[in-house]
Amino acid sequence: MSQHAVNPDVIIVGAGVAGSVVATLLDRRGFRVIVLDMCHPLPYSFRAEKLSADQLARLSRLDLLNVIDRAGRTVGTVAGSSSAEIAQGTSTGQQGLFYADLVNAFRGALPPSVDFQCGKVRDISNSPTLQTVVVDEKEPLQARLVVVASGRSATLLSQLGIRKQMLSASHSMAFGFSIRASRGGRFGFQELLYRADHTASRIAFVSLFRIGDTMRVNMFTYWDAQESHCRWLIDDTHACLNEIVPELTRRTGQFEVVSRVDRCPGHLQRVEGHLQPGIVLVGDAYQTNCPATGTGITKLLNDAECLCNRHIPEWFATPGMPIEKVARYYSDPRKMAYDSESLSEAIAMRRLALDSSLRGQWRRLARGWKRSVCQWWQPSSTGAIPVGHS
Repeated sequence: MSQHAVNPDVIIVGAGVAGSVVATLLDRRGFRVIVLDMCHPLPYSFRAEKLSADQLARLSRLDLLNVIDRAGRTVGTVAGSSSAEIAQGTSTGQQGLFYADLVNAFRGALPPSVDFQCGKVRDISNSPTLQTVVVDEKEPLQARLVVVASGRSATLLSQLGIRKQMLSASHSMAFGFSIRASRGGRFGFQELLYRADHTASRIAFVSLFRIGDTMRVNMFTYWDAQESHCRWLIDDTHACLNEIVPELTRRTGQFEVVSRVDRCPGHLQRVEGHLQPGIVLVGDAYQTNCPATGTGITKLLNDAECLCNRHIPEWFATPGMPIEKVARYYSDPRKMAYDSESLSEAIAMRRLALDSSLRGQWRRLARGWKRSVCQWWQPSSTGAIPVGHS
């Protein structure tokens, strides 16, 4: 990574997808940018593993779609049928890829003029004019603006007096693992989507899709971390799935688990005390999302567009970086709308999966009818997970 002795305009803390996209967009506009992260390359991390067609369209609009080629793209098709919802049809236009590969591809695509530095941020001090960032034992860095894109980590935010407000604790639990067909066989699909037609399993959905030569399974549930289902799925994956989602395993046939079973609990959180001079938060650093909705990447891309294409250029047109400027980003109608939509979708999906009342049953039935009509009317959309405008 480059090392430039320049006085930056913007320091970005965190070089995940959010931080890397913000750095690229700002560099295109002529801003001098330093990006900080604790390690490079990013090792394997169980996070978002599939990009929707809409997310790919957003990346194309930002002239960043070529980054997906660096990470290795794969186009899936959907097949299958059951009494439960197992999507079937044509190409979904979605891309499967491991999160670390995606992040490292974005880092590799950073413009040469962006200064990427590895190190742990120890302290940030801010004011209406100049911000100071201390990294390890190095000389402090200074810039007019600091963008915090450090994901769900709360350590750095707490040092700034920014607190995480819990909106829904243990909202969901995501699992990820890789499988292969038993006895040298082959799966009869490239991608498969399962949704239960009942509440007993407390599953949002299970998605099977290709990442290169690997068949990946992402399973989104509303299980508590301490309950037996979580340990059972990890210890005896096939037996657990046979018991709780037999419609799915009948469709897949016998398979072997060829990776560890990762799990990731999801808490819905939003920050408080974030209105401060010279500092702005993007992506999960500001508001987390439920992985089951698939809105996380869209939300951070939306943040990056709002911040880099409108607000930061306006802020730098006049001196200083007071709270009044920063507040314009958080009150941006486009940002507020999508943050609200992402949160509402997460709550609605959980309610639908857990509601065993007659009303809940009718809502699930209506959802199935609606999806069937959409598949008949617009087959190109078949298999896409309906998560609002994600």
